[in-house]
Amino acid sequence: MKYGIIVMGSRGDVQPFIAIALDLINKGHDAVIIAPENFKDYVEGFNVSFRPVSTNAEKSIQTPEILKLLKTGNILRFISHINKITAETAPQLNKEIVAWTLDCDFLIAASLTSFMALCIGEKYNKPVGMVFLSMPITPTREFPHAIFGRVNLGWLNKATYKLNSLLWLSFKGAVTGFRKSLGLPYKNMMGYLGRSNTLTLYPMSKHLLTKPKDWVSNTHVTGFLSLPPDSRANHFMDKLPDGFEAWLKAGDQPIYIGFGSIPIPDPVKLVGIMMEILNTTDHRILFCIGWSVIAEIPQHKNLFVVPSVNHDRVLPLCKVAIIHGGIGTVGAVIKSKIPVIIVSILADQPYNGKMVEQLKIGVHIPFKTVNTQKLLKAIALTQTEEYKRNAETLGEKINMEDGAAECVEIMEAYFNR
Repeated sequence: MKYGIIVMGSRGDVQPFIAIALDLINKGHDAVIIAPENFKDYVEGFNVSFRPVSTNAEKSIQTPEILKLLKTGNILRFISHINKITAETAPQLNKEIVAWTLDCDFLIAASLTSFMALCIGEKYNKPVGMVFLSMPITPTREFPHAIFGRVNLGWLNKATYKLNSLLWLSFKGAVTGFRKSLGLPYKNMMGYLGRSNTLTLYPMSKHLLTKPKDWVSNTHVTGFLSLPPDSRANHFMDKLPDGFEAWLKAGDQPIYIGFGSIPIPDPVKLVGIMMEILNTTDHRILFCIGWSVIAEIPQHKNLFVVPSVNHDRVLPLCKVAIIHGGIGTVGAVIKSKIPVIIVSILADQPYNGKMVEQLKIGVHIPFKTVNTQKLLKAIALTQTEEYKRNAETLGEKINMEDGAAECVEIMEAYFNR
């Protein structure tokens, strides 16, 4: 059977689905990833079939308007703006995605492509499954919507998921237009999703999220989606830069700082904090630029700058990771058995920040309030024996899980039915 995996977004969105594709292929299935064209070389570097759509996720997010919205941390305004800037290209993208999925037996969608996949499945009679990488949107009485944090509101918990209707409003126009182009009538897709018992997977460790008793039968929690070590050992994007290993051996374990595919809202502020830490302490810093655009980074003997890294390979060599707090990167840090400091910007990041604080494996600081003193205090706390022990213990437990294998096993059972 051929699985068509439709995913939009950043590397953090695409990479987990490569893990699913590899496991599907190992089980004898065909798997193809349909994603923005800038991921072509990255995906094919894992020997996974790739079908590009005419958009570049990295360039789309590196605009002054996006940086301004990232500073506010308002996820609904951020999604609304993304929808606006993609509106002009949407008809072409939609045609390409439909064409690329026609020969697929089953469709797998990410959060940003879930409504589109459901519409294609409805039109062409193709079963659909969804993999939501971040905070749960499935209603439950056991905890509230992630926007309310990690407090238990008791009998109000389930009512908080009415906020999903606001998310639907952000996508309503685009989805309605897409359905019309397919000859389908109007449908509230968020409401349909809540009623349909469609396969929905949350690939977050069961040590972090326990499946609520009132979730429907086809909604599951699995382990994190991690790439097999041997699949990326020789990948061109994960090779260590010249001089890096020698720099690592020349001093103490460094602090890792990287915001991945989320552009740093205020690069001058962050670079200033890093330089102050380097000039006033003995800390060493490994800084990953990711998708951020930074005019100038001063040189320092205790600073090593890289464009991207293999988290699985590099993080265990560090003493603490300072990240934006997307759940995929949080999972990579925990699996590396080191503490974490989440400097959150938007979306699920504040939620994950509160989670690591409750587990006593890390500290949460909103980007808007971060400064040198707060960061140094957080670093000191994460280097206490309690936090290092907690991080190592949790990492060992989570490394026993195989999220990709569990996802594929559930998918096979669901689609065979």
